[in-house]
Amino acid sequence: MTHYFPFAPMAAPRPRFGKRTYMPKGYVQWKAAVRTFWGMPAPTKEPVGLAILLDEIPWKRLKGDCDNYAKSIMDALEGLAYENDRQVRLLEIAFRPAKQAGFTVIVTPMSTTPGSKAQGIGTPP
Repeated sequence: MTHYFPFAPMAAPRPRFGKRTYMPKGYVQWKAAVRTFWGMPAPTKEPVGLAILLDEIPWKRLKGDCDNYAKSIMDALEGLAYENDRQVRLLEIAFRPAKQAGFTVIVTPMSTTPGSKAQGIGTPP
């Protein structure tokens, strides 16, 4: 299943410490926006392959490392696309130039049959 999110991706921030440990408010709001835009079927219990395409506006480059973007997107999709992000067995992520910030997520069920492959960014259909 493929889903496009029409807003900028967010790199996973570090937790904040005070009287309690918490995540920054902007990150919590961003994760809520991902959940609002998801609107797909119930999460799978099977292993999945995950491909993430980050749309980057050339004059306004994304500042985080690709693994930090992957972490935030994987965390946001937990309970939506899959029950736990430990189910992600193949992860591909790429930046691509675009006129508008956004990102695309492709979730592909992976067969548990030996020799099978998930289809991702670099795999022909």
